[in-house]
Amino acid sequence: MFLEDGQGKSVAALVVSVSPTQIQARVPFGSATGKVKVKTSSGEAQSGDNLSLRTSVSGFIEEVVTQSNGQVGRRPVSNITVRISTGAGQFITQNTGSDGSFVLADAPPGVQVLEINTQNAPIPYPSRTLKVAVTAGRDNQLRNPIEIKSVNSDSQNSLPVNAGQNGGAMTTVNQSQNLPTTFGLPDGCTVSQPPGAFSSRLTISLLDSGRVPGAMPPGYYSTAVGQISPFGAVMSPGGTLRLPNADNIPSGVEIKLFRFDQPTQQTPDSPTIGTFIEIGRGNIGQNNQIEATETNTQQSRVRQTTLYFASPLYPTISVKGRVIGSDGIPVTRALVQTRGQYVFTDEDGKFTLDNVPVIRTGDSVTLEVSYMRPDRLIDRTERGPVGITANTTADLQDDIVLPGRLSPDQPLVIAPPRLTVNENQTLDFSFVASSQPVAGQTISVTAFGQSFASVFPVGGDVYTLRLAPAANTAGEYTVYISATNDAGLKYLYSLGVRVRKPPSNAPTANDQSLVTARASPVNFTLSGSDPLGRSLTLVLLSSPTAGGISGLLPNLVYTPLANFSGIDSFRFRAIASGTSSTSEPSVIYVIVR
Repeated sequence: MFLEDGQGKSVAALVVSVSPTQIQARVPFGSATGKVKVKTSSGEAQSGDNLSLRTSVSGFIEEVVTQSNGQVGRRPVSNITVRISTGAGQFITQNTGSDGSFVLADAPPGVQVLEINTQNAPIPYPSRTLKVAVTAGRDNQLRNPIEIKSVNSDSQNSLPVNAGQNGGAMTTVNQSQNLPTTFGLPDGCTVSQPPGAFSSRLTISLLDSGRVPGAMPPGYYSTAVGQISPFGAVMSPGGTLRLPNADNIPSGVEIKLFRFDQPTQQTPDSPTIGTFIEIGRGNIGQNNQIEATETNTQQSRVRQTTLYFASPLYPTISVKGRVIGSDGIPVTRALVQTRGQYVFTDEDGKFTLDNVPVIRTGDSVTLEVSYMRPDRLIDRTERGPVGITANTTADLQDDIVLPGRLSPDQPLVIAPPRLTVNENQTLDFSFVASSQPVAGQTISVTAFGQSFASVFPVGGDVYTLRLAPAANTAGEYTVYISATNDAGLKYLYSLGVRVRKPPSNAPTANDQSLVTARASPVNFTLSGSDPLGRSLTLVLLSSPTAGGISGLLPNLVYTPLANFSGIDSFRFRAIASGTSSTSEPSVIYVIVR
């Protein structure tokens, strides 16, 4: 079932139930008033009249978390108040649900102010304000997720607002990968409070490396975005800001300074609210920090508390690809993003992501894909690393597959998201393929996409994925695992495979994938190899997030936490005994079912 707007663009609805006289379906996000089309094995039909949709604004809010095992993931943020003014002090208001999504129904058409109020959130996040162009008769889906960063203020990362009246103060935080960020309120600097809020301290923090809170101007990007919160306070004549030079910009290059524009008491409204605007310049200073200087202020001074980044103008690339669901069908209006650029997929699941900044020779990016399903679940996946070269187009040869199950009768595959194997090496990895919800139903499980990948059953719902690449095959690949049940329903899973050319003088460690039942320990042995035949010492680099490790290296036991099911992981490395020669980190995945 599809909804087709007046421009001939269609989006797929989620059919809930069917009778001889009626079809119940969930309207997809981003759809518009238009014709209803129904396609079956017996033919196609179209409604005579338009299906009228209420005007709405939809989106989702998420945060990025770095787990103890080093893995970075996105998770939804609930209980965030989102509202749009309807005039005369009235608002359309909704709190985000457990999936982080919101829908503001009956929004007035035109350019509207969207307020993200975090005062009732269980974790302190800075509130922010956006502007959205609302078109009548459709759902106006935000063109990028709202990504927020929690702020825990203490004496080390914040300054009292009256510090400038008491001789001035300065603080430097170094929260990520030795990237110092400095913030100060110089002697004589005064602070006016944000609109409708009060704070006794201003807090400096750095977003997780590579994270962006919204669309960035084409060609400009930084892996280090500074955050001074709460947003909307004004520092006069200016506060000190020095950002880390995370992308190793050389001296002498023109650097521009960008601010995420937010309302202040002095300027409660402007056309650029909720966007990054150019406000000044950056200069490489001491400690390889970038001195952020707003136009018409003193050196290293900015006036507003908000988000900042500094960047030269980079050459760009376009990235093309296609997104499909776990049933193999193209997904419309999946959101693809990287480095502050965003695009929706079309009716065929295809996308062209333009203006992706290329920072260096041999650069690569990770594409993040998010899809707001009609049932309001957010389906997420990633593809990367994708190699990028300036002033070219990268055309992905393999489809990006969203992992969410689309019906209760669809089979399920649970496997690692990414594996590494050496050239001329054969490694076996365990995974799960089940015929949910009917246990024991026959399913056919295959691997395709690469000739070096094969699958064979172990017993029950456990299977082995064998990877056996030949010599001189180093590179990035995609392997698909397909599970099909007796009714013909299919589940498609994609995983990234890196074939590594092993170094000639350093050891390598082997990725593994294990399967165990809930609350059941599983034994395993860390392994690796060395081209010079030296003995190896194997050491853990991180701990699992949902279980514990016991035993004596390299023979270990993983025990999942009670009631945990899903995929856990942790990292280790090999060291050539008696030397400083080490391997790159490898990952142990544990599937708990």
